[in-house]
Amino acid sequence: MDPLLLQELDIHLPSKTAEVCYQKSIDSLHDADFMVNHNLFSIQAICLLIYIGHNIGQSDRISVLLASAVRIAQCLCLHRLGPDPRKNTDTVEQSPRAVQQRLIDREISKRVWWFLVRQDWLQIPFNNTYNIHPTQFNTSMPKNCKEELSLMFSSDDVIDRDQEHYTQGSYTMVLNHVAVLIWKTQDRMCQQGHPDAVEGGLHKLYAEVIQSDRELRELMDKMPTFFRNASRDDDLPAHVRYQREVLSLSFAHKFYSIHRHFQIPSFKDPWFAYTKVSCLPIMRRSLATIISLPEEPYTSIVKSLWTVNTQVLTTVVWLLFELIFSRGTGTQLLDATEIRDLAIKSSNFLQQNQIMSRIAKRGFSLINTLLELDKSVERGDDTEFNLKEIISRVEKNDQDSREESGGLPSAELNGNSFVNWLSRDAAILGFTMDIFDSA
Repeated sequence: MDPLLLQELDIHLPSKTAEVCYQKSIDSLHDADFMVNHNLFSIQAICLLIYIGHNIGQSDRISVLLASAVRIAQCLCLHRLGPDPRKNTDTVEQSPRAVQQRLIDREISKRVWWFLVRQDWLQIPFNNTYNIHPTQFNTSMPKNCKEELSLMFSSDDVIDRDQEHYTQGSYTMVLNHVAVLIWKTQDRMCQQGHPDAVEGGLHKLYAEVIQSDRELRELMDKMPTFFRNASRDDDLPAHVRYQREVLSLSFAHKFYSIHRHFQIPSFKDPWFAYTKVSCLPIMRRSLATIISLPEEPYTSIVKSLWTVNTQVLTTVVWLLFELIFSRGTGTQLLDATEIRDLAIKSSNFLQQNQIMSRIAKRGFSLINTLLELDKSVERGDDTEFNLKEIISRVEKNDQDSREESGGLPSAELNGNSFVNWLSRDAAILGFTMDIFDSA
């Protein structure tokens, strides 16, 4: 929320309040013995905890809670709701209100299940694995319906509106289809096998990447008009503009997700040059827009999202890699001054958010470290790109700041090493870690 609105509610330390509520929610789940007493409310609680858990550095706990939520949902058969019936086929006589409530409950269950699907499949680039397999559920995607009862129903069925009709579910409707694409990409690449096992294996994997890149662009072109341009802004709620910008940044991150294995090779091998051509321009545009948002009430919401902080960090780090690794090769796509300017503005963006987000705090330190490295390279210093040293420096800055504030050391709060956080939560190094020494 806007800090001024929070102050009116006598909330002056929102991040601390959020952590207290987060911990009380965890305690309540355990008090209810949620792993034995299964119900929809436990799943919904876990879904909500995601937004705080990643920000305070508890990604390991969140991933385990999500896996529990998936299993609970399966025990409740949320994954086997089947396709939507064409009309009310219940032979038992029911009142109109009872019919409506049954359909509402069905839509709620569909939304919860697809939230879990979306979280699972959009995490594939972080973990290179997933828990939910599409052959093992048949619950259809939620309908694009209004929330108000008077606008939700037509006779005895929920109105599934055209995608050009904005609803509360419009944003997640787009991400549902993106999540499916990310899963398909992972499966196709796994079917190819290890690149060393077949002749031309690396190039075959890259062909799958190019195919997925093409499909992602098709999804962008098919998005609702209000997520592609501002022509209808006057007819829509104010927050749709912010959803559009966040969605643009999310798509930039998904292009990275698809091309991530070929990020470093694209700096050195012309065969993989399309990775830079595809990813860098949309990263530059979406990043410039997000970090330049005016200071308005909805901006506070955008800045507090763990996904936005992660995606800002991911995009700016790739832009800095382009600056560092392509210098002197004659293949640099973007202007060096523009990249540095975006990196500095992104660093300031994350610095403003570091009270709320551990990702932002570490990202701020990481960006500044890479900017210093770039200056050394530009001066012609005999500088080696030492990944372990960079990680150690960022981790030390994080620990020092926690000790100064009297907070928990990062290892205690996060429950895993900083290397794991950097490769999974920030999704920026992963596969490439073994390539840096030769780079």
